Amino acid sequence: MNVWRVITRRPASFLRRVALAMGAPPQLYVARKCQGTAWRRAYPASSTASIRSFLSLFTSAFAFADAYALKFAPSDRLMSIYRALYPRLGWSDALEVETLRDALASRHGIQLGEIWHDELTLGELFQRTQPSGG
Repeated sequence: MNVWRVITRRPASFLRRVALAMGAPPQLYVARKCQGTAWRRAYPASSTASIRSFLSLFTSAFAFADAYALKFAPSDRLMSIYRALYPRLGWSDALEVETLRDALASRHGIQLGEIWHDELTLGELFQRTQPSGG
């Protein structure tokens, strides 16, 4: 029997988990165009390399493939991304936020708990990683 045919007959929650296991973010982000221009407009003084490095840190913490890094915009809120992954309360997560916290602390000396608020965006976080504040 064709494995793909078996997989596509599964409920949406199963398909979502398969996509996540393959490193894909939620469909909302996958369907977007590249957000590189938004990053360059928001942070014209920052190098492309520093933007990509930050997005790589973020995608690694959330276990997304690096190929999806530029699907995320500076205005994306961390909690919105997290809630897109775990829409139901009570689902166990893969410690994405904690992994990001640890990566920010070790690479940039940023204590996520000190700057956290529920509306924290990727852009705000990126600014904190820049020597001159973005």
